[in-house]
Amino acid sequence: MQWSEVAPETLPELFETHLPVCWSCHIAETFRREYPEKVVDRPANRGPMGEFLTEHGKDRASARLAARN
Repeated sequence: MQWSEVAPETLPELFETHLPVCWSCHIAETFRREYPEKVVDRPANRGPMGEFLTEHGKDRASARLAARN
């Protein structure tokens, strides 16, 4: 969905039912849509906010969560 397709009065409803997409995700999803034969899906490690983590980042995120609890 493009911002030009969104009426301002529908923003509260959209924020309840849709997730924001960052520029990097937009580029990745565009590539996925245009070149599906070149996409390799791999399981991803995600942090508490849904961000992609490398193995090193995964350890840091786990440590932060453990420190909070």
